[in-house]
Amino acid sequence: MNKKLALFKVKRLLALTLFIVFVLQFQQSFSQVSLNNRAIDSSINVNDFSFIITGHIYGDGVNQSGYPASTFLGNMDFFEDSLQAAFICFTGDVFRDVKYDYPFYKRSAFDKMEIPLYNAVGNHDLSDDFYQEEVGETYFSFTVGKNVFIILDAESDDSQIVGDQFDFFESTLNNAKEIGAEHVFIFSHRPIWAETNPEFEGLFSDNTRSTFGDNFIEGVYPELDSYQHDFDIFWLSGSMGNVPVSFFYHKEEDKNITYIQTAIRNIPRDAILEVKVKDDQLSFIPHSLTGQHLEALEYYNMDFWKEYQVPVVKFNYRLIPLYIKQTLTNRMFWYGMGAMVVVFFLGGLVLRRVKKRVM
Repeated sequence: MNKKLALFKVKRLLALTLFIVFVLQFQQSFSQVSLNNRAIDSSINVNDFSFIITGHIYGDGVNQSGYPASTFLGNMDFFEDSLQAAFICFTGDVFRDVKYDYPFYKRSAFDKMEIPLYNAVGNHDLSDDFYQEEVGETYFSFTVGKNVFIILDAESDDSQIVGDQFDFFESTLNNAKEIGAEHVFIFSHRPIWAETNPEFEGLFSDNTRSTFGDNFIEGVYPELDSYQHDFDIFWLSGSMGNVPVSFFYHKEEDKNITYIQTAIRNIPRDAILEVKVKDDQLSFIPHSLTGQHLEALEYYNMDFWKEYQVPVVKFNYRLIPLYIKQTLTNRMFWYGMGAMVVVFFLGGLVLRRVKKRVM
């Protein structure tokens, strides 16, 4: 009887151990947030899967349709069926105007896609608390096998990772070390790693930048550096304005820290980045959304960006009436005009009072 009881306890302990191993292999934070309320398939092979990275899927500034870029909508089957991606991580600016666009995105993309869609919020994605109420938290993490994904909000505190978010960032990196992670992927819309680093000066002149500076060098980077011998670190961003290609790649010399930018603009150069994970090895594969030839990701490095000249597009004067109409029908234009009127009015009042006092 005692032998049977002992055998039962051993079996129960073995079952519990196997369960814990499974959880560690496919650990997902309860705080993870997907745009389409989907979760990663629990049957995924954590040693052999792929995911997609892209950003700025509203396209360009003249897209007022409320729908994603045509290059994204036209390739949804390619993402899920051909690439068989487990999920997509957006590098921000999913929407042009989140309050207006959300129902159109939901109908045309979110409700149709079965794979989870995660997003590192950009400046276009936040408007009051709309995003938080409709989607969820703006920073979170999840883990697939030995791969940890950290989604950061670089917008709410103007490029600063501070307070509760910094504590979350710090603890997630520590947890990654404790579970023996091989790779840590960090996502933020703004490339805050480039703002005050002279090495990247001039490369992303049209991206969203902080008003009073970021805390990357003095606060965030020391945390990264302290773990760079424990796992490979990839920081992925997507604030890219008038740039030559959809990719930027830079690996720090003698360190396991790599910086990548990727985003689309609803133009012929649009491309997405597929990341294949197989037996703890990574492959980064660029895919054109319009059939153009692409080089390997590493080709689009600092030297490429410094030497490449953006082709000058001949201005089509026949589009001037369209540009004027788009400007006059954009509510943001009228918000700016209203603010300017208020500033001039208040400035006039101040000047009149000053004149009265002088007289």
